[in-house]
Amino acid sequence: MRTLIDGGIVVTATETTEADVVIEDEKVVAIGRGMAVEADRVIDATGHIVCPGFIATERITELAETRAGRERRTPQDVMKEMVQGIPLGRMGRTDELGAVVAFLASERASYITGAVLQVDGGFTRSIF
Repeated sequence: MRTLIDGGIVVTATETTEADVVIEDEKVVAIGRGMAVEADRVIDATGHIVCPGFIATERITELAETRAGRERRTPQDVMKEMVQGIPLGRMGRTDELGAVVAFLASERASYITGAVLQVDGGFTRSIF
C-alpha cells in the first residue's frame, strides 16, 4: 500500500459556455492530468481535476446582479435562467463541492488518480 505525503492534489477547472474559455479549461484539464501522473511518479501523491458547475456562492449572486442590471431584469430571473440548464434543478452547495475535494485528497481515494470529475448537477453532457 502506498503512503500519501499530504493526501492528493486537486486542480479545479470552471465550467463555461464561451468557446475560447472552454479551450482554456481543456488545457487546464490536460495540465492537471499531466500533474497527476508526475505527482504519482515523483512525490507518491495522487492528482485530480474537479470541474465545478454553478455553486451557490456570493460570487454567483454578484454575477447574477450584474447581468440583471445590464439586461434590465431581476437577479431572481437571471438565477432561474442559470438553473434551467442543470438537470438536478438547483445550484450546488459549497459543502457538496468541498466533500468531493476532501474525499479525493483523502486516504480513502488512494487508488484514484488522474480523475476528472464534474461536480455540476449533470450540467456537463459530454466528457472533456
